[in-house]
Amino acid sequence: SCVAPAAGASRVGAAASCILDECTAACASCAGTACSGVGQTCEDLSRSPNDRGDWLCHCVAPKEGHRQGAAASCAENECAGANGRVCAAAGQVCIDPDTHAANTWMCACVAPESGRASGKAADCHMDECTLDEVAGVCREAGQTCQDPAPTGASRGDWTCACVDVDGVTQTQAAGPATCTTEGWCKTTSVCRDAGQACVPNAGALSAAGTCRCLAPASGADAVGAAAACALDECAAECGTCAGLACVSAGQTCRDGNTAVSSLGDWECTCADSSVSAVGAAAVCAVNE
Repeated sequence: SCVAPAAGASRVGAAASCILDECTAACASCAGTACSGVGQTCEDLSRSPNDRGDWLCHCVAPKEGHRQGAAASCAENECAGANGRVCAAAGQVCIDPDTHAANTWMCACVAPESGRASGKAADCHMDECTLDEVAGVCREAGQTCQDPAPTGASRGDWTCACVDVDGVTQTQAAGPATCTTEGWCKTTSVCRDAGQACVPNAGALSAAGTCRCLAPASGADAVGAAAACALDECAAECGTCAGLACVSAGQTCRDGNTAVSSLGDWECTCADSSVSAVGAAAVCAVNE
């Protein structure tokens, strides 16, 4: 016969088949109300009377977690339900930094906007002058970028600003400002002839200015001379550039001549390097 708290049918002339469910039985090693007392379920991994203390407490959905021999520490992603929808309705993402604590979820703005708020949609901020496509417009003109209302709701109000020959600051919405200067950049065509921007000398307008490459070309600025600009059509974005032509075809891209004047000469090469094509994806052999 089985010995309590184990249970099972008695057998004559042989050992009884006994079980001990520590989730329901009463014993020193049994679960008792450890799980049920905190709203969790109990599971006895092995109901053999010889295996004691192997019962588990399981958290109840939507919470997750389990623990052997004691109540579990339950985790719940508070972004999984209605809270997540609050953020999504505002075009934001929901973050729960501590799934073991209640009321820790927050809404976070999506880049390039920034900002977050606990338990509600966030007020998003965005300084448009931090965007390359905006700041670059002013920078290429040797001017500064200003965003008078850096909020997510206010777009397109950025300005370029420059100081003219009389020391007066001039501004222009969404583009380079016009500053009256009769300095080197105005009287000399070195930069213009090379298709580059000319940045006036900040110290003296009559002194040599700086030639600067225009996007998508890049290169170091040069004072008083044309800059050495390069344009890798495999990496840049432009009308003649490779874009995703090679990558989408699983091929490599190479621009053998990165001179700004040498356009459309990029090549796509098959993975086995057997075939290349200029200005388009190569037609690679297929092994059957």
